Amino acid sequence: MAHQETLNRGNGRSTGEHARGVSDLAHDLAEMAELQWRLFSLDLREGAAKAPLPVGLAIGGIWFVLATVPLLLTALAWSLIDFADMRATWAYLISVGAGAAIGGGMFLGAWLGFRRSIAPFQRSREEFARNFRWLKRTLRRRTAAETTPATSAGRRPR
Repeated sequence: MAHQETLNRGNGRSTGEHARGVSDLAHDLAEMAELQWRLFSLDLREGAAKAPLPVGLAIGGIWFVLATVPLLLTALAWSLIDFADMRATWAYLISVGAGAAIGGGMFLGAWLGFRRSIAPFQRSREEFARNFRWLKRTLRRRTAAETTPATSAGRRPR
């Protein structure tokens, strides 16, 4: 009709400009992924260098609990029965508590060591978070630029 305005359905960009924008974004994402992988590899090497002591503690703790504790705890219980004139039930409960405390202490040492050995991965987590925020901002800007309403003669379409 004569009184209606013609609307520009595009946003002023050609298909080639959209393709370049997508290509640039894909290139940036590929570079970011490569750098993230390099940082992760570096953190993995540093973490692995700090892991032998906690691994040794964990193996020692498991070995201690599985191999020596039953014999030692039985001997403790019999000692309490013989020398403290304690009932067998209480003597065995005390020896079980002692075994749990020793094994728990060793596993606590291993846990603290493992936490120190994975500390370098904090850099990877922080860098990944920064990269993800950058990607969201970039996509938000590009989306906002592409979805602004087309105008004709400076007025918004109806």
